[in-house]
Amino acid sequence: MSTPIKKPTQKTIKTTKKTPKETIKTPLTPTTYGTSAPQPEQQKEILQPTKEVKKFPTLLMITIVLLFSQILVGTYVWIHHQTITEIEEKTDKNQNQATITPKQIEELETKLKEKIDQTQNNSQEELLSNPTQSTDDENSMFQPTNPEKFLSFDKLIGFKNELKAVEGFLDYLKNKDNYQGIGEVEPPLGILMYGCPGTGKTTLARALAKETNLPFFEVSSPLFSQKFKGIAPQMVKDLFEIARNVAEENNGAIIFLDECETIFTDLSSLEAGSEIANVVNQFKTEMTLMENNPEKPIFIIGATNHEEQIDEAIKSRFTFNIEVKPGTKSERKQFLEFMIKRRKNPYSDEAKTYLLEVINESLEFLPEHQQFLRANRTLENLLKATVNNFAKNRGQGETRRNEINKEDLKQAYKMIISQDTEVLDKIENHNKGGDK
Repeated sequence: MSTPIKKPTQKTIKTTKKTPKETIKTPLTPTTYGTSAPQPEQQKEILQPTKEVKKFPTLLMITIVLLFSQILVGTYVWIHHQTITEIEEKTDKNQNQATITPKQIEELETKLKEKIDQTQNNSQEELLSNPTQSTDDENSMFQPTNPEKFLSFDKLIGFKNELKAVEGFLDYLKNKDNYQGIGEVEPPLGILMYGCPGTGKTTLARALAKETNLPFFEVSSPLFSQKFKGIAPQMVKDLFEIARNVAEENNGAIIFLDECETIFTDLSSLEAGSEIANVVNQFKTEMTLMENNPEKPIFIIGATNHEEQIDEAIKSRFTFNIEVKPGTKSERKQFLEFMIKRRKNPYSDEAKTYLLEVINESLEFLPEHQQFLRANRTLENLLKATVNNFAKNRGQGETRRNEINKEDLKQAYKMIISQDTEVLDKIENHNKGGDK
């Protein structure tokens, strides 16, 4: 009874075994995935590829992150390098702009020479077309002054020590017979006057010309430093040539060079062949030239506020080196009295006493580096400022003042000498019998 039933069952099993194989080979479609659930074996085979896909993006992500990091680092390094390079290029460019190469200097000198040549050619053409004007210009540049209009020694206030120093110079000029028949005697070459500004060096030089009664060539030294190359040394030659001709007719001549430090500059501070160096050397030559007549000599008087800047070889060519100092207390008093009288300003008696006894005394307490404030020029400026203060503050109508008072002087002192007036109060109190 059970035998017929087993055979069909075995066939069914075989059929069932074949079916899974066909199912595995068949691609999974949305329809089959949605309609039939896969068997466990099918799920295992399907899930294995899915696990491999998940591992691959992780590795890729790590690789991308590493690459991106390297790119960032590389980019930063490149940007940093470029920034440094640009800074170095700009620095080099600025240095190149600030530094003038020898070639550029040569080019600038060439252009400058061309302009100078062109200017000189134009000047020569003008001179050829009007030669009379050239002669007039040269003659007007170096013309002696009549010394009669200058102050004589007896009219000078101060200069006591300075006048003693020039006695030898004057004696040679006034008593030439005493220097004859005693062998070789060289005339003095000149005087170098130095000292702080405003001490009266020019006044003293003019007084010397007055005493000697010699033609006086008064020349501003900066004149020789304002010309084109080659012209300044020629101007020195022209000056001495004119002076020699005048000296022959007048038994001598004086050349006065004010601010002479500009043309007697120390050669060690100059470039060889520079225009100022050429001028210095030309003066050296002219001062000791054989053409100079010792019987009718040319005397050089130089005045400077900066004696330390003058070339030592030039200093040695001056027979006398004289420091012109500010006046003493008594000399300042004489000068102030003379100026008040000459200017005719209306000082009250109180103001005069304050000026001569208090302000004048205060100048004795000035430090060494302010000695120039004792000079005559400073005293003149003090008087000018006082009058201006008086005119501005004298008032109007019935209250209008007619005399300069001590407050006008005190304000002028603040403007010209010092803002600190405590020393004035102490001196005034002391003069009245108070404590020092």
